[in-house]
Amino acid sequence: MSTSEATWSQSISGERLPPRRWLTLAMMATVFISGAVIGSGSTMIVINRRVEEASNRHWNAVCEKMLPALRSELDLSDDQYADVELIIRRHLGKLNEIRDDMIRPIIREEFAQMEKQVSAVLDGEQNERWLAWLEERRQRVCANSHRKPAEGDEAKQAE
Repeated sequence: MSTSEATWSQSISGERLPPRRWLTLAMMATVFISGAVIGSGSTMIVINRRVEEASNRHWNAVCEKMLPALRSELDLSDDQYADVELIIRRHLGKLNEIRDDMIRPIIREEFAQMEKQVSAVLDGEQNERWLAWLEERRQRVCANSHRKPAEGDEAKQAE
């Protein structure tokens, strides 16, 4: 049996692979996992942004459809229409406040947990890059947003 045949049969029979193969496999797994983590984080950020935009469009669309229908169905005078419009827009504004005060904190907490859990998996340099990557995405995604800063964000801005 030649040397190459012996090496091949040893690999197939379950003996250890040479260290370079394990290193290559470990590096491939690291790259794959890093891509999954970054992709997941990006997806969460994009989803959050799109949900917010859809919600804002939804309230405006509801108002734009509801008011003419009410005017027609109830035969509202111009004064009544103006009063009803004011009332509906005020309440839709309150619904937005409820979303901001109740739902967004839950979403922020979920993001914070994700950030901590990913950080726990990474080493020091990877964690620094992860946090920098997240901050860059937050700046880009939330730059034009009217989001209220979280409690921790206010302290960071004061520094």
